[in-house]
Amino acid sequence: MTQFLFDDIISRPSFRNFFRIGEEFDSNFVYQVAFGFMPRKFCANEKDRFILNEEGDVTEIYFIVQGEWAIGYNSHENNVKGFIFDEEAEYLSGQGDIREKKIMIAKHYKGYGYIGDYYVFASKRSEFEYMAIKDVESYAIPKHFMFKNIFTKFPGLHSEMLAESFSRYIKEFRRPVEIKRQETIQRYNRKH
Repeated sequence: MTQFLFDDIISRPSFRNFFRIGEEFDSNFVYQVAFGFMPRKFCANEKDRFILNEEGDVTEIYFIVQGEWAIGYNSHENNVKGFIFDEEAEYLSGQGDIREKKIMIAKHYKGYGYIGDYYVFASKRSEFEYMAIKDVESYAIPKHFMFKNIFTKFPGLHSEMLAESFSRYIKEFRRPVEIKRQETIQRYNRKH
């Protein structure tokens, strides 16, 4: 039944890494996790765009099943009067709120993906902004559910999932943001 209800999450190649580690611990893992899934929707508007905020607490892991989303960072333009970090930054119509908050978009994503796992497992605040570019539909697993229901049933699983999530976080999120940030700094320095 779990497979039927959550097949769009469980069987997706983009989510397989998350579930693979748990299934290696216990074949019952997916069934147990399915009880924690809660639907979430993020609309691409000023009020509901941000999935995770830079330096904000992360209380859920999001499995995005539909929509366009992006990762970005604060350019800190507000800290220096008259400073414009990247004059060439392109924002689509309807993204004025992103520009007003001085957020630089580092990478766009379309469709499936999951975010927040490293922050939840390591109990860290979000290092970047994660936002809906077009409406995003997802399922969330709350942090308290993972720690109280899953990790207590499967001892040792937390450390395995933390190690895997850290590796994925560096490769898929931190590195692309740092590359974009360095490119923007170099372009700014050449002009000034």
